[in-house]
This record gives sequence, structure tokens and C-alpha cells, in this order.
Amino acid sequence: MKLTLTRVLMIGPAGSGKTCAQHLLLNKPPLKQSTYSQTDSQTNTPSATISPPTDPDISSDSKAEIQSFGLTPHSIVFKPVNTDSTPIACKAIRALRIAFAGEETWKEITTDELREKLASSLKEAAENAAQQKQSESLLVVPFLKESEDKQEETPEEHDNPVSKETADCEAPRPGDEFKKIADLLPKAGAQLSEKWVYIVDSGGQPAYQELLPVFTRAATLNVITLDISKGIDEEFEFMYRINGQEFKCDEKMKYSNRKIFNSVVSSASVQKRIDIPFVKHQPKHSMSFVLGTHYDVLIERTNEKDAETKVVEMSDKLMSPTNILPHLECRIISKAYGNSVIHPVDTLQEDLVERTKNSRKILETMSKCTEVTMEIEVPMRCFVFELYLEEKTKNKGFVTKDEVIQSCKEDLYMSENNVEIALKFLHNSTIILYYPEIEPQLVFVNPQKILDVLSHLLALTYVDYPTAQLLATNVTESEMKRLKKAGLFEQVILDKFKKVFSDDFTPGYFINLLRHLHIISKLKSQDQVRDSYFLPSALPAYNNNYDITNVTTKPLYYVWLEQEDEWESKNAVLVPQGIFILFYVHLLEQREYKVEFTRHPKYRDALSLWIYIEGKRCTLYFINNRSNHIEIYFNGPKNYYCPQVRELITTTINKSSDAINVKRNHANAFPCPTEKEHCYCVVDEEYQVANCILCDSNDISEKDETYWCWFGLKPDSGLADIKKDSLLNTTHLHDVRMLLKEGGFSNAEWFDFGLGLGLYYDTLKTIKADYPRDTNGCVRECLVKWLEKADDVNEKGGAKWSTLIKALEDYNQSSTADYIRSKTLK
Repeated sequence: MKLTLTRVLMIGPAGSGKTCAQHLLLNKPPLKQSTYSQTDSQTNTPSATISPPTDPDISSDSKAEIQSFGLTPHSIVFKPVNTDSTPIACKAIRALRIAFAGEETWKEITTDELREKLASSLKEAAENAAQQKQSESLLVVPFLKESEDKQEETPEEHDNPVSKETADCEAPRPGDEFKKIADLLPKAGAQLSEKWVYIVDSGGQPAYQELLPVFTRAATLNVITLDISKGIDEEFEFMYRINGQEFKCDEKMKYSNRKIFNSVVSSASVQKRIDIPFVKHQPKHSMSFVLGTHYDVLIERTNEKDAETKVVEMSDKLMSPTNILPHLECRIISKAYGNSVIHPVDTLQEDLVERTKNSRKILETMSKCTEVTMEIEVPMRCFVFELYLEEKTKNKGFVTKDEVIQSCKEDLYMSENNVEIALKFLHNSTIILYYPEIEPQLVFVNPQKILDVLSHLLALTYVDYPTAQLLATNVTESEMKRLKKAGLFEQVILDKFKKVFSDDFTPGYFINLLRHLHIISKLKSQDQVRDSYFLPSALPAYNNNYDITNVTTKPLYYVWLEQEDEWESKNAVLVPQGIFILFYVHLLEQREYKVEFTRHPKYRDALSLWIYIEGKRCTLYFINNRSNHIEIYFNGPKNYYCPQVRELITTTINKSSDAINVKRNHANAFPCPTEKEHCYCVVDEEYQVANCILCDSNDISEKDETYWCWFGLKPDSGLADIKKDSLLNTTHLHDVRMLLKEGGFSNAEWFDFGLGLGLYYDTLKTIKADYPRDTNGCVRECLVKWLEKADDVNEKGGAKWSTLIKALEDYNQSSTADYIRSKTLK
């Protein structure tokens, strides 16, 4: 079945109208308002149920969003009864886009409609096969004849080439998916549109959105909902509600429409393509569409003409040269509404004619953007398999892979290999989650099982003690305090979430899954009785209280750069969403250096560590500075230790990038001497020079060790003492690189050199793809793989000086080989 697929991510702050927007795009009636209970602002105690008052400052869109999400802007004091805050992501809506009177609409597909579509495709395939005399199909012919004849006849009576024994063995049993589809064959009509849309609602909580990239694959279209009743730079905070009470979360962090817009577009710009089986074409990059909600509030405050002017002004501010993202204009659907990139809308429009008109206008604008679609040719069996999974997991939301394999052999005639391919396809293209590395191997058709536990766990850091009892039976105040202040919990706290876990989905499985995804890290307790787990997402936001005035080195920045074409200049984008949390955990789990937390407080977006290098304790600070860049401060001997620390951090960021499928397009930089915003002096590591990306400043002295200690190595740093051919590991990465550079190694020969070290061709091809036109980065990653003993490195003698020297000699780098021999094997 040939499909044109669009993966849509609805993303925006809490209360911005994501769910209401979905209803509008699917041409559904607006969400209905429910009765609200007034709450005493002092006691947070609900009083008698009343209807919400008329308040010009509270939009109808906001009220409906409260009902849907339970997420309330701080100024709203009326709350729905018993509504909880949204977890990380709502269950995706499977929607079908069909043509109607020359205009675009989206229509949600029901299970029965999908079965009918499959029957229609199956019938057409059977007719084509018959015309081409390809009657060897084991599926189409038996289904077609059984449905049309409606008789208990054997395959032989219809001259079916399949033997009676085979037909008896593979005939579908009553109740299975093939039987249900076969029953629809006689009435299967014309083919429906084969343009599909998968929608994922991200939820509005900031901590959840940081974790979202771990669970969802990249979207081809990001629909950013911005509340245009607020100014572009107006800061607001989020509230969290459980059981009708609301609680502040992320008190130290402030958000605005501009910040959210920049973050989404930046993160989307560095996403890699999704690895989906059966794909024939994928867009080069994702696009973003900006939907301005609460437009009715803006009109009520002024008038329609002034509201339109206000929207254009907001659009100009988002796309102005002073904003961080003007170079990403090509990633945003422009002229969404006249000359504005913001399409204003009242998502609760009750007039059905106007509502349909608005829906079609938005979808028509989206449909003109052909960059957001991917083309796939999927075996119909994959969709039959999806329906089968939904039926099989109806009660609990998941099933074990062993159950799937056994059932599919009998019911769907699928081999274990075919099941694996289908699961990979569904994992990467839909919302089905499948992690084969975790035992038992579970397939989550409804990922809310996983997300609800994480939602409960994080909510314990927001709510008060009495409310926490609704989430976890008999949870103690000390458990809550330990989670909020230190980010630590034990499995016993998960055992108290009795309503969430069931069968094979146990607290132990959940912990193993989060460890596999690098969301948590295991910490052994001193008494060795019970393990603790560190969850950085549970920590508060950084409040700028680290004392770094005594650090003698200049800070090293990690910035993310994007370049549309080869000859265009590079521009800075924001730190990809979710990468700092993964970096946090990867850094703690690495075994090359011993690390410990300092006595400073820990934060979700900043941490300080003691790192032990050759037994000496040094201090490291990591700060995700407003998501513009990651700052590294090091307090220790700088001439030799700084380069080792930098290599460690670079390797860790690379692993974190791979985990959320973003490009490795980060670079080292120093702050621009002119202090111009978003301007960085990006380091060319090979030549050890720093060039500013926005201005002509080049004021960093090549001899200033407070900067260049991050890259330099003094002759007496310790390399001269190496006298034996010992096994090397990644802690020696800097030593190896410096010796190659000092020995005159030609970076252009890195690929053949890598083959000589024992790395596979495919490994080197992947490195080349990750670092296009960056031979220095290719050499570094090639050496990392060698030091990690990847592929056939051990077969070549292991990661040792002698094998490095031999590889250099084999590929005409004798002078470099001689230099390294003189320095290492004295």
C-alpha cells in the first residue's frame, strides 16, 4: 500500500490550545465547557460548584483547555472538577486527510474504516493479480473467494493452486483480523485517499517536553501553538493540577512565546531523518507551522483590525534579524496568514460554517508545503498487524513480544523476522513503543502506561503531601523531599503506584527502561541494601548561585550550529531539547574517570562535579545557559587536564545526540569579546584559532592559556614518560590526537587509516555522514571507536601504540609513525 505520511507534533505551552486545535483540524465540534468549582485562593479548598463567571480576561479557549488538560495559567482561579495535568504526550490521533470539493479536510480513521480500506486495497490487488495470472498468492485468493461465495467450499473447487493441506493449515479462524477484513471484501468500494497524518500531542509541562524527544521520533511538521493574547516576550509560569488543586512548577524558570518558538524550531533544525522501513522518500528537514490561539481574546480587547495588526507585529518580531532564528526562515511555513507566519484562530468557534472554513484554510496552507510528507510503500500486513495488536492489547495497553510472535504465526502467518520488521516500522512511524533490549520484551500499543508512571513520579516534586497520597499510597515526606531536592528515589516508591503497574509491566521493568534510555542513573547505597536512582528531571531549575569567580580558565562553550548550504555561513541555534538531561546521566555513567557530586545543590539544567584525574580532584561546572549554549568551567591544573576533560565532554555529548537522533553539529567556542548576543568565537581545532560567527572580532590571543589550555598540550605534560606498549582506552584520546598532529598526520587519509585500525567500512561511513566536510571531527570519532575496541580492533592487535604505528606505516604515514614511536616506545 503506497502512502504519503506526515508526522505532526502539536507543541506549545500549557493552556495554548493544542487539544482544541486538534478538534478544529479534524473538523470536530469544539470542546464543551463543564461546570467549574470555585476555589478559595487562600486555602485551595473547592467550594460549591458554580458556572464560570463572565471575565473578559479569561478566554473561552482557555476554559476549554483547562477542562481538557488541567493546566491553568496562573491568573485563572476557576478550575474544573477532578481534572489532572497532562502527562508527557497524549495518545496520538490516527487521522486520514481526504479531498472534499477541492478543499482539504482531515478525518479521524476508525478501526472499521481502516479495515475497509485494507479490504479495498486487497480486492484491487487480487484483481490485478488475476489479470496478470499471478494467482500464487496465499492470502488474496482464499479471502476473496470465501467472501464472495459465502459457502463452505474447499480451495480445490475453485481451482486454487494452493494444496488442500496448506489451505486447511492457513485458513483464517473466525474472529481474527484477516477474517474481519475478508468479510468486508464484497462491499469494499473505491480506494480512499492514501494521505495519512499521525498527530502527537506533547502536553504542556516543561519537564515533560524536555523528555519528549526520548519517546517520540522526529516530526515532519511541528504545529506550534502560541497564545497570542499574551505578548511575544511576556513571561509566564506553569501550574500543575491534581484532583482540582493546582500547584506551581518550575518556579525559577520563566517562559514566553518567543522562547518556546525558538526552542521548537531550533531543535527541529538539528533532527536527523527517521530510519523507517519501506520509505521511498523523506523530506530533507522538518517544517514548522505557527498557530496563534486565543485570537478571540485579542479581538475582544481591541477590535478585529487592530488584532490583525498585532498579529503581524508579533510575526515580524519572531522573524526579525535581532531574533536568534532568522536563518531558519526556510524551515517555517511563511505567509500562513497574509504576510504573517502566525495563523490566528479561535479554536472554539461554534459557528459550524465558519469553523469548517477556518479548518480548511489552515489545512490548505499546510498541504501546500510538500516538504513535510514522506512516501512509503508498506505491506498491508503491517496495518493488519497494527489492528491485531490493538485488539490484543485492548485491556492493558501492552503485550509481550513472545505472545505476539506465537499468535502471529497462527493468526497472521508472519515469521519472527517479519514481526521484528513490522514492530520497527510501527515504532518509528506511529506511537507504538517497542524496546527489544529490555526484558521482558514488551510492545506498548498505548504508551500512556509508561508516561503515566513518569508523570506520577515528577508530580511528587510539585504537589503537597496530602495530594501526593493520591498518586502514591503511603508515600512519605522524606521520599518526596529526597526526590525534589536531590533527584533520588528507590524502587519502593514505584511499588506504591499500585494502580499503574500490571502483569509484566512492573516497577523493575520501568526502572530498566529508564536506565536504557538514560533518563535515570543507578547509584548504589552505602549499605548495599537498596539501590537509589537519580532522575535529573525531578530537580529544580538553576538559580545562578554557583560561585565560579575563582576559576582560572575561561569557560568553554558548546554551541550548536546550522548551515543550509555549503557556501553559506553557519549560524547558532539553541541547545536541542532533551540533550542536557541525557548528557547529565551519560556523564555520571562513564567509567573513564571517577566523578562525584560536589556539595553544591544540583539542578535540572546545571550541575557541579568533582572529577578525579590521575588521583587529583578537580571541580567541573556545567550550565545550560538559557538553552543558548552549554558552559563548562574547570577548576584544576589546566595545561594537561583541560584537554582530557574536553574530550570526555565531547564524547558524552555525541552519545546524547545519538540517543535522541540529532545531528552532531555542536562546536567548541569562546564568548565573543564584543559581548554581542548570540555571537560566539567558534574554535577551529585543527589550527587552534577562533572566529566569530556574527562579527569581525578576532580578539582572542593565540598565546592566552586561559583559553587555549582547553586544546593545548605542553611537551613536558607526561607523554615523554610513556615507555611501554600498554593497552589504551578513551582517556588517552587526547594524547593520541596530539601525537598524530605533532607528527604531521594527514587528516585526508583518515578513512583508509581507520580501516587499517580494524574498523568496519559501515562504521566509517556513518562517521563520515555525521561529520560532513569535517575531517578533524572524523579523525576524532575514528580514534574514539578504536579506543573503544569496536569492530575488529582486537583482531588487529587491540588499541596499542604498536598497532597505531603499524596502521600508519601501512597507509604511507611513515614519518608520523616514526615520530609516535620515538615518543612512546623508547
